[in-house]
Amino acid sequence: MGNDFAFSIRAQLAVVFLTTWTTSIVFGQPSPVAPRLDSMHGTMITMIDSTQGIEMEVWAKADKVRSEIKEGDKMIVVIQLGDTLYTFSPGRKEGQKTRFDGGLAAHGLIEQIALVKSKGKLDGTQEANEIAYDRYAYEVDAPREQALVLLEAKTSLPKDWLSIVENGDNKPVASRTIFRDMQANVEVPDSHFELPAEVQFEEVPAGELMATPLPAPAGDDSPGPDPSK
Repeated sequence: MGNDFAFSIRAQLAVVFLTTWTTSIVFGQPSPVAPRLDSMHGTMITMIDSTQGIEMEVWAKADKVRSEIKEGDKMIVVIQLGDTLYTFSPGRKEGQKTRFDGGLAAHGLIEQIALVKSKGKLDGTQEANEIAYDRYAYEVDAPREQALVLLEAKTSLPKDWLSIVENGDNKPVASRTIFRDMQANVEVPDSHFELPAEVQFEEVPAGELMATPLPAPAGDDSPGPDPSK
């Protein structure tokens, strides 16, 4: 693992971006400074293969994130408080918690975006549906962790987030998250991030969490979802 690995991973991520977006691209031209992003609300889709994903409603503020996954009358709630992730289902007394030891995952989504913008490299700007996006390459901890992130230029809201993280066996695992209908700087009550007192949380190592595969580039009968929606 070294510079060659880092370059190949970045190239792979760039290929996915360029093949799943129909955009105009201008490299290296920074957008006007966006207002400070303090909170957000919208839909987050964690891809499980090239065409399907798990859709969830998400709220984020500072280093806190709440996600809700609903299926029929069932719901799974995931709350991140700093570097610790808590997962539970309302009505059940058992849950899981996972602590992240460094990296972007050890921060809430708002702080992750701030880190990507401050420590990542502006790798170009592109446009979709008349909306301008800045593309950042985050390689601070490469090859242990790398990311290619699309942020709306006017708001810093995320649109598409590709990352590759080495697992416990030092093997790279890729994941992709798509964001839709995001709203910036909305009111998010602190109660959204409160943990239920009746739930006992069992520790689960971060290495046991399942990561999702990187979608295949377009042109192979698996074009992936349309991020422009």
